[in-house]
Amino acid sequence: MVERVPEMVQDLLDRNQISTDDVVSAIFMSTPDLTCMHPATAVRKAMDFAEVPMAGAQELDVPGSVDLCVRVMLHVETTKARSEMVHVYL
Repeated sequence: MVERVPEMVQDLLDRNQISTDDVVSAIFMSTPDLTCMHPATAVRKAMDFAEVPMAGAQELDVPGSVDLCVRVMLHVETTKARSEMVHVYL
């Protein structure tokens, strides 16, 4: 959690040429099998997100769903069209 979640967020920022100042807020979702730490806590410890509001939620525990997964939805200020944004899967 401590390494991979900040890596995912940084990859999102880099691929979309977004700085942390452009991030308005973030919502993290994780699967029920991840209980070691909140994803937002991992990002706060590793990145400059001190002033970014972040929330967390748990994914539904649906049989056959992917395990050990964290998703993030970043709300950003940008002039790019939605179709220009790059999604990241690690």
